[in-house]
Amino acid sequence: MTRAGKSQKPECRHRWRPFVARKGETGATVEESPTISYVPMRGEQFVARLLAPLSAEQTLLLGRLSSDAVEAFRLFVRRANGLVNPAYGTSPDPAGFDRFIATYARLRDEGMLDEVGGQGKDELMIHDSTPEQAGEVADFLRVLGIKRAVAPHTELRLPLRFFVGSARGDGLDVETPSALEVIVAASEGIDVPEEHLSGGIAQRSMLDESRHFLKVHSSSGRPANASVAVEYRDYWFYIDGRDSHSKQCFMLLRTLIGLRLDEAPGQHAPVLTVPVGG
Repeated sequence: MTRAGKSQKPECRHRWRPFVARKGETGATVEESPTISYVPMRGEQFVARLLAPLSAEQTLLLGRLSSDAVEAFRLFVRRANGLVNPAYGTSPDPAGFDRFIATYARLRDEGMLDEVGGQGKDELMIHDSTPEQAGEVADFLRVLGIKRAVAPHTELRLPLRFFVGSARGDGLDVETPSALEVIVAASEGIDVPEEHLSGGIAQRSMLDESRHFLKVHSSSGRPANASVAVEYRDYWFYIDGRDSHSKQCFMLLRTLIGLRLDEAPGQHAPVLTVPVGG
C-alpha cells in the first residue's frame, strides 16, 4: 500500500571542526574555528540513492540486524537463485522462497553459516554440521538448486554474488531491491482507512497479510499507546507500542534510509565559519 509522498528537504549536516591555533617555524598562524556546513542534496543525488539497488555490503549489514522475531533478508532480497520474493512480484514458487529464508536463518542462528570475504568476493561458509544437521544443509542446497555433496563436520564454501541475471547454480546469486522498493513493500502493511480507499487516495494491498513486513494501524483519533505516530488527512497512522516485531522492522527501515540517504554528497558544500572568542 503506498501513500502520497511529501516533498523532500535538502540534507543538512553539521560539522564541528576544531582547528588548534599555532605559530610554527614558517610563521603561519591559524585560528581555532568551529565550522557549520550546510550540504544541499540535489535532485539527481536523491533519486540515485533512492532507486539504486542495495549493495552487497548494505544487504549483509542489514541482514545481521535480524533477530528471532525479524528476518531482514525477507525484505532486502528480491530474488535468490531464481526464487522470487512475493513481496516484489509474482512468484511461481513462494513456498520455495520461504524455505530459503527459513533455512538460511536457521543455519545462521545455529552457528553453521557465515558470510565471509569482501570487496566483491563474498562467500557463504557452512561448517561444523553434525550428522543430524547435515540434512538441513542438504535441504538448503536443494532449495537453491545447488548440487554439492554434504558431509558432517566438513567445511563448504559457496560463492555469494549480488547481480541481476540467471542463477549459475554453483552458489547463492542474490538480486536486491532499491530503497524505494523496500519502502513500498513495507507500506503494504498499512491499515488504510476505507475513506481513503474509496476516495482514490491509496490502493488496497494485494499482498497476503501473512507476508506483511510490519503493521501500521490507522485511527480517527490520536492513539494512546503508539511507538511512533503521524497524522495524515484526518487520520492517525501508528505502530502499536506493544508490537515488538513492527518496532524492530521500523528500526530496520530507518537504518536503511540512513545508509542510503545520509551520506555527504561531495567536496563542494557551502561552509559557514563561525569564529570562537572575542
